[in-house]
Amino acid sequence: MTPHATDPADPPFWDQVRALFGDLLDRPADQREAALRDSPAPAAVKAEAKTATATTTTAEAAKPAVHAKKHAKKHAAKPAAADAVKADAPAKNS
Repeated sequence: MTPHATDPADPPFWDQVRALFGDLLDRPADQREAALRDSPAPAAVKAEAKTATATTTTAEAAKPAVHAKKHAKKHAAKPAAADAVKADAPAKNS
């Protein structure tokens, strides 16, 4: 069994959020809270899926993968400090 990812900087974390989000949207609204509570997913995954579900409009609900992907991008981790320094370095002229 694959371990649950708990770090939002890791792509598997967002795969789990998308899976739980899709599962929640497949259920009637009155059953979602119980499904969320009973899910074996880590608390951080549950929190993201719950937030995504709560902010989903009817039109977006028809496309859960698109909405979850937008939500993941919005909450993606910032680049590491070394990457930020590298990005700010002046380009070499050839």
